[in-house]
Amino acid sequence: MTASASRPSFVVVPHPWPTRAAIANRLGAMSRPPNFLDAALHYVGMGWPVFPLAPRSTLPLIPARNGGKGLHDATTDLTVIFTWWEANPTANIGLRTGIAFDVIDLVSEAAVDAMEGSTGRARACGARIIGACGVPKCCLGG
Repeated sequence: MTASASRPSFVVVPHPWPTRAAIANRLGAMSRPPNFLDAALHYVGMGWPVFPLAPRSTLPLIPARNGGKGLHDATTDLTVIFTWWEANPTANIGLRTGIAFDVIDLVSEAAVDAMEGSTGRARACGARIIGACGVPKCCLGG
């Protein structure tokens, strides 16, 4: 065996512990308020239309009485998105379903139980926005 054959084919480099400054920087980033505009632009970059929701809510920011159309207000138009979030920087983000993805919202334990007990039917229904009961009638056998 030659001397080169006994050498390891890899080198282990110890990872340095993070500095106090790096830790403080990371903690500071975590304590900053979220930037909803950046997040909305990220979703738009994936082709997902967005619309503003009231801060800390799932209700549309633009009420129907002011011309709001809920998820039908969703857009990928950057001018509109900048206008919405510059005027309302803490507005939550609504994502338009039915285009890139769908959602099933199970709002109770009974709905979860019904879904788990009817997996085949749930697949047959397809994923859709669910009404107040939490599960589409077809998934409950109705």
